[in-house]
Amino acid sequence: MYPKLNWLSGDTGWIVLIFAFIISFVFFSLYRIEKKKSSKTKSKLYYIFTVLFYLSVAATLVTLITQITGQTVNSYGLMLAIAFVIGVSLLLHNAKRLNIPEGPLLDICIWGVLLSIVGARLFYMLFEYQYQPLGKALLEPPYAFFQNPTAFIDISSGGLVVYGGFLFGITFALIFIKIRRLPLGKVADLFAPVLAMGVGFARTGCNLAGCCWGLPLSSDHPLALALSHFKAEAPVRQFYASQMNMAFESTYVWPAQIISALNGFILFAILLFIYYKYRDRFKFNGLLFLIFLMLYSVTRFLIEFIRNDTDKSFFGLSAAQFIGIFVFLIAVILMVYNYYRIKKPTT
Repeated sequence: MYPKLNWLSGDTGWIVLIFAFIISFVFFSLYRIEKKKSSKTKSKLYYIFTVLFYLSVAATLVTLITQITGQTVNSYGLMLAIAFVIGVSLLLHNAKRLNIPEGPLLDICIWGVLLSIVGARLFYMLFEYQYQPLGKALLEPPYAFFQNPTAFIDISSGGLVVYGGFLFGITFALIFIKIRRLPLGKVADLFAPVLAMGVGFARTGCNLAGCCWGLPLSSDHPLALALSHFKAEAPVRQFYASQMNMAFESTYVWPAQIISALNGFILFAILLFIYYKYRDRFKFNGLLFLIFLMLYSVTRFLIEFIRNDTDKSFFGLSAAQFIGIFVFLIAVILMVYNYYRIKKPTT
């Protein structure tokens, strides 16, 4: 079960609400000042203040709703919402510089996110979901999904696979771009840093949720993360308590979620730097997206070795690692093909 942001309710929630309102007012004032200063050509500060203003307004509304209804907020969902707002803002900002229409990009973002959730859930059901019927033996994937398909719509206890969402989202985007006759390579390059940033926020949500956990680690290891770091209802706590009979007070694990989040944010910074610094030198459009595929597939392959929430029974590798190998090879083939196509003399 995903943890809730209980600090957004009660007396603390009112304090958060007041600060969120003040911050919203400050960013709105800065946004207005910057808008007047750059009426024709919008500066970077204008876009930064605009994004921060929308985020602070969203935080204010979420906290207000929480206070009125008495409900708590899903921390994982909040991370995805923040990633979506920042990602779309950055995407549209860069699209203007390339004269790419905003409408189709928004369609890709909205429908792509929805289909990505479906794909991420489907991959979880096929490769990781386990089910034990009453009085019967535990069923392993994918047979558990076929035995209990209605569990697909029950995401209250978690269960999403990043690669599944990625493949579904990319497939939809390719079809949509083809239908709307958008420049495939340019659009792909626009999405590369945004997707990396999305990975960073999603894995931050994993850390808050206590899913996608790491292998046990000795307490004296410099990267050791105490199991008490997670809430009692977190899946990682339940896993080590029920399946490995390990007490959370004395159990330490690899900070796989934190490492995965840092990986996403570092890739985001690298890709954004390459995009702004070297975009005009790209040999072909789509190069940045292929670089993203290669970097992420390699780093994800390595991170899988310290995770303990996936089955690695086939050659000691997980399904995500085999998908990563496939994605890496496809990216390399496409990169070599495009370079060869450019250098090939025309007759």
